[in-house]
Amino acid sequence: MRTKKLMALLLVAAVFLTPFSATAFDGKKGGEFRKKGGQKSNSGLNFIFREARIINIYKDRLKITEEQKNKLDEVVLNVRKKILKLDAEIKVCLLDMLNELKKDAPDYNVLCDIINKKSEYLVEQEKAKVKALVKIKGILTQTQKEELKKIKRELMIKHLQKFSKKRETKRKNEIM
Repeated sequence: MRTKKLMALLLVAAVFLTPFSATAFDGKKGGEFRKKGGQKSNSGLNFIFREARIINIYKDRLKITEEQKNKLDEVVLNVRKKILKLDAEIKVCLLDMLNELKKDAPDYNVLCDIINKKSEYLVEQEKAKVKALVKIKGILTQTQKEELKKIKRELMIKHLQKFSKKRETKRKNEIM
């Protein structure tokens, strides 16, 4: 019976401590930690910022009004605040879990409660990201949405061309 509890405890610890072992210091100013592969953990949030950044860069081409720009800025600020608060809560949950696991006899029910709380925060984060994207899309008119699709397509093609040139250069260097 004791070995089953120990195995369950080790499994829970492995599942929740793995993200810490999968991070690497990126060496940039400010000391951000990134997951393996170089992606930040909030890639959905980055997508929202990228969407807003593209709109901001191409605001003249999209004919964004001052009112629309203010609304976009407000949406991005609000989602950024909400995500930061939820990130902090998730980190607190992880600390609580580590603290409970350090005990001689950790309580399985307490650990389950912490896991459930952490899961709720993760769900809230995803909902906030989706809600922000919907709001951003709702701010644009239909013609602006169509023009944004064209811009994104152009940026994708430009990126793919740049990537293929790098690959060709790398191949040439390998052959020589």
